[in-house]
Amino acid sequence: MTLVEQIAEVEQGIDYQRFGELARRFGASEERLRRVLGFSATTLHRRKHAGRFNTDESNKLYWLERLLDTADQVLEDPEETKVFMTTSNLALGGVIPLDYARTAPGLEAVRRLLHQLDHGVVV
Repeated sequence: MTLVEQIAEVEQGIDYQRFGELARRFGASEERLRRVLGFSATTLHRRKHAGRFNTDESNKLYWLERLLDTADQVLEDPEETKVFMTTSNLALGGVIPLDYARTAPGLEAVRRLLHQLDHGVVV
């Protein structure tokens, strides 16, 4: 997908089905992913019926997908990615990377850790 297509997709709203796909890729329940993204249960219910997320919600989904893509690239195994993203990590102060990714600074810290691992930096 080109950059222009990605921008258009986020602006139009990411399809609701991607939410479930993202939860499966993380190895997390949809409820847990909902909490990580900061979506209320009511909002998620509305988006399910509408079929799409709004632009702000789509941005959050986009950033989590990119983080997952980075983890898949670095760890080279979707199962290893699930374990990495859902297990406490000493390099993050014992926090679970998926939980750390609730905020932009936390997401960047997880991405930085993945890049360090990719470059052989001992963490």
